[in-house]
Amino acid sequence: MNRRSGYSIIEVLIAFAVMSMTLAVLLPGQTRLLGRAGTAAERALAHDYALSRLDMVGVLGAETPPPSTGTWRVSEDVSEGPAHRAVTVSVRSASGRLLAEVTRTYGITDAE
Repeated sequence: MNRRSGYSIIEVLIAFAVMSMTLAVLLPGQTRLLGRAGTAAERALAHDYALSRLDMVGVLGAETPPPSTGTWRVSEDVSEGPAHRAVTVSVRSASGRLLAEVTRTYGITDAE
């Protein structure tokens, strides 16, 4: 009788079962990581937008309403003291989750 070399069907099934269990353990973690990467990208974009908006409000003052972005809600708070103007820009998601908040204080000189 000639003996053939190779894997038996039992060996292949065991290898497939081990590989399936390994993937079942790893895939949920990968899904969470992808979700976090998307959230981090959205927060970075919102922070950049808030900084841009902060510069605009600091120069132009509170008379410029925040534009509608569709997916974000932008709010601006300008408070003036005797020698300073504090501007806070907040960016929230459509669900209300805070994505970015930046504050800057501008000094007011006598010339203004």
